[in-house]
Amino acid sequence: MPLFAIPFPALDPVAISLGPFAIRWYALAYIVGLLIGWRYCLALAGRAALARGEHRSAVGLLRRALDANHADPELRAELALALEGIGEREQALEEWRWVELAAVDPRHRELARERLAGEERGR
Repeated sequence: MPLFAIPFPALDPVAISLGPFAIRWYALAYIVGLLIGWRYCLALAGRAALARGEHRSAVGLLRRALDANHADPELRAELALALEGIGEREQALEEWRWVELAAVDPRHRELARERLAGEERGR
């Protein structure tokens, strides 16, 4: 074997075999990719609905997208904006509290602080 050669592992291409039916590793990769793509499309559709002012449909789409990824503060910020658009103030404030703690984007974090500070002044 040459000195700088990387040995190729001897993996079986079949992940699961049930009788004559065999599922290969690349098929599992396709399935996972399609599921991730579907969730991403839901998030994009929710954001597009929010941009068009369709707050009620945006809430449904963004909640479905968050089912797959609970830890996405940007999606939660979009959901909070949509909830405010349909008048669900209490639910929106719960989302803003979460966004304030977890947001990476400073604009979302600042927006959450403004909304929560407005609620404190309103009490």
